[in-house]
Amino acid sequence: VALLTGGCGHLGSAMARALAEAGAWVIVTSREQAKAEAAARALPVAGSARHFGLALDHLQAESLPERFDAAVKLAGSIDVLGTNVYRGKTATDLFAKVKATLGKPVFFSEFGSDAFNARTGREDGLAQAELIQSQWADLYQNVYGQGQAGNAIGGFMFQWSDEWWKYKQTENLDIHDQ
Repeated sequence: VALLTGGCGHLGSAMARALAEAGAWVIVTSREQAKAEAAARALPVAGSARHFGLALDHLQAESLPERFDAAVKLAGSIDVLGTNVYRGKTATDLFAKVKATLGKPVFFSEFGSDAFNARTGREDGLAQAELIQSQWADLYQNVYGQGQAGNAIGGFMFQWSDEWWKYKQTENLDIHDQ
């Protein structure tokens, strides 16, 4: 069973679909219960797999233990946490907290960095590359045997180079139209 945060967006829904096609049970989360349930219903079912939608707002830290308990109640267990991670150069304490609270492996279903530098008002590919290199190093340092949490199992970097995701941020948010 994969608990997938942010599983309703462009990349999150693709990750949820890939997990479902591989036979995983998927718990898709969104800040909105109805949106999460709709995304779960849209997933293909392989074999005896089941999919669930769950409201979960990762920015509301105090609600996370209850939401994880709700996920376990839905599916019976959680085997892996897949999460969208945009915390800067490192995931800070994410790996350690997941290890301490869930005791589960973590994969980044989406991570990376925008190339746009808000301070200078222009693209900055070098800063983007340095940030992404730091994120990969942090992920690697948290795999088993590397001295930190030992529960990282990989990640998928989102390539921000074409900036299509910024197009019309108030409409057609469920359609990749540029």
